This record gives sequence, structure tokens and C-alpha cells, in this order.
Amino acid sequence: MRRISRQHLCTCRANTIYNHRCSIPLVSCWGGSVIRKSRLLICLIACLVCALLALPSDTQAQAAETKDAPSLSEARSAIIVDSEGQEIWGTNEDDHLASASITKVMTAMVVLDTNPDMDSTFTCQKITLESGASIAGYQEGDTPTLRELFSAMLVYSANDAAEELALATYGSRDAFADAMNQKAQELGMDNTHFVNPTGLKEDNHYSSARDLVTMGRYALTNYPLIAQTVKQASVKVTVTTTRGHKKTKQTRTLRSSDTLLNSVPGMLGIKTGAVEDETTFLGACQRGSTRIYTCVMGCKTRQGRFNDTKALIDWTYGTDHQRTFIVPGVRIATVRDANIVGWIQDVVAVAPASGYVWPNHGDITSEKSHAVDVSIAVPGSLYQTTQWKQGDRQAAEMLFITTNPHPKTAADTGIPICFPIERNIVHEWRY
Repeated sequence: MRRISRQHLCTCRANTIYNHRCSIPLVSCWGGSVIRKSRLLICLIACLVCALLALPSDTQAQAAETKDAPSLSEARSAIIVDSEGQEIWGTNEDDHLASASITKVMTAMVVLDTNPDMDSTFTCQKITLESGASIAGYQEGDTPTLRELFSAMLVYSANDAAEELALATYGSRDAFADAMNQKAQELGMDNTHFVNPTGLKEDNHYSSARDLVTMGRYALTNYPLIAQTVKQASVKVTVTTTRGHKKTKQTRTLRSSDTLLNSVPGMLGIKTGAVEDETTFLGACQRGSTRIYTCVMGCKTRQGRFNDTKALIDWTYGTDHQRTFIVPGVRIATVRDANIVGWIQDVVAVAPASGYVWPNHGDITSEKSHAVDVSIAVPGSLYQTTQWKQGDRQAAEMLFITTNPHPKTAADTGIPICFPIERNIVHEWRY
């Protein structure tokens, strides 16, 4: 390692000194004075001895490896991915299990791929569904709009609405299923096969947690109507009711089966599912600029799928994964003042830059782009934009501006750029 002189170091408010080309904390300081090398050496030796004495047994080592993982109560398969599709955590994520009504997300995409007029009406045909299947109550001859059918399918998980949409766009159930499987292949869903547009249990109708989050991420990213619809708490539909020989039109309010929408901060949907003794849930959540997608499959109860999804979300956004990369007031550079000779302006962040860092996902890197070549400045000039990334995912972004001028002193000489990215400063998120 090359020698680093004091003038290449800067003292951050986090009380840790960093080199501007390296994210590794170099030495600690109190009151601005650097610890003597001998004392630092003693500390390092003491830490090494403690570490050697605390080496875990095989059982302890195994527990340590699995400690940083969410605790699930029912799910046989689960996965978390970030906005770039990178897996954060998973278990049995490629197992073939019943996709249930999560299937309807694929149904929605295939319908929209035909570019239909969503405000046009469709004359419902006679649909036969298994007893106990969730339905909106459409009868043969009803004339809902495609938009109404679409909303009833995604919000309430109405199976009759899904079947009618398949007929409205492809004319037959089989032709629609072929289109679903073709779409799945295009998305790289290699562990998925669809037989119907509803997700009701049939032989050879299955998917995996990994494939379902791939589908959900693609749907919310590329289909605004799906993203908008799955966040709705309820939808109104008009159906025909029959009493004796009398038929009347009735408006019904169908409420979402997603109980996490109003209870988990940042929840974006997207779809529940249940077949016989298995329940599933495909979820999306965003806090700050960080979005994740989750899926649990093979749960035993309806509440269990929500409990396990919440466990995935709580673990992912937990304080152990939060980082503050820079705080306001930390000087990263100085520039000459445009109006007063001999005066300078500090360059600072306009706000805290905070984000999430996932375990085993690589080092944090920073990319800096200067708005202009600032050699002299007026207060409030944009100096640079910095992005912190973990892999391809952006963890945080911040603007740096110049502050009010002040006289230059000897302490201002050689101030480098400093990004305290290793220190875990817990940030209080506000949703």
C-alpha cells in the first residue's frame, strides 16, 4: 500500500479519516488529532488476538452463516430481488409450485399486448368455474368494459373476469394459454407453464418464485396500467343478479385481497394467490429510491403468506442494511470564491445520501459527474452529482453545491474529496 500523507486525508463528521481514492477507513481521531502509530498498532494487535480467541466452532460458524437471513413461518419457497433483478436472498426459489392467481399478472400482460380499447364493452359468455372460485358475478349477456374486467381480475382476483378477458382477446382459452407461455419464454421464465388464465389448479400449471418475481418486475416496469391497478384497494363492477325470474343490474364494490397495501409502508401490490391448501403472494415495495420484489410460495394459510412477505420486507429494509454515504456539512472540496480574492467556498451535500447495502452483493462504488468545470463559484453553484452503486444497482444519489464564502486558512489547504461509505449511520426513513 502506498504511503499516505496527512494532506491527503480529511476528517469527516463520522469521526473517521478516509483517503479520497479509497473507501477503507484509515485511522480514527478524537478532537481532530490523529492517534499515534504505536497506539494504533497496539489496538490492531489486540483486535487480532480477540478475533483468534473468538473463532467459532463448526456449529457456531454454520449459525453465523445463516444468521443474516429472514425468518419465515410457512413459505416453502421464497425470493427477494432488487430493481435490477439481482437476487438479494432466496430459498428453493426454482422449485415448481402452484402459481395460483399470481397467474393473472401474466393474463393482464397478454391482454394489454393486444392493444385493446379498454373502454370498449364485451358481451360476456357462459363460463363454468369450480365451486368456491372467486368471482365478480358476471353472467352470460352482461356487457362490462374491458377496463372493468381488467380491474376486477387484478384487484379482486375475479376468475370469471380473467376467463372473459381471454375470450375477448384471443377467442379461446387454449389460444390464450399459448400466448401466455410464449410471453413466459420471452421473459426467460424457464420454470413456468400455464394452462389457464386464472391460475385455478390444473395439471401442468406451475411456476417458481424466481420466475414470478421476474414477471412481476417486468409487469410493473413496462405496463403502467398494471402498476396503477394493483395498488387499488377496491373496484366497482356492474353485474346482473337474478331473483326468481327477475334480473336486475347491481353495482358491487370488490375489495382487494391484498391486506398489506394499507399496513406496510411503501407497498405497491401486486398479486395474491390460493389453491386448495397452498397460498402465494407476489409483492413489490419501495422505500426511498429503493424498490424490491418478493415472492412466497407454498404457504399453508392466507395470513401466512402475508406474514412471510412482511418478514422478507422487514429484513430487506432492516437497519442492518441501511447506510448513510454522506451527511450535510461534510466538506468534500473547496473552490475559489468568484467575488472576493483569497476567499473560498466549501462543497457540501445538500441532504443526507442514504440507501441500502445487501450482503454478499459486492463492494460499493461511486461515480462522480461534474456539472461544470468549477474553478471559481458563487454560493449555491452545483459542483457535482455522485451516485453510489452496489453492482449495477444505484444505492443512493446526491447533489453537491458550494456554500457561503469564507477566508481561506492553512487548514483549508489540500482538502480532498471524502465519501464515508463504510460507516453504518442509521437513517430514519420517512414514508
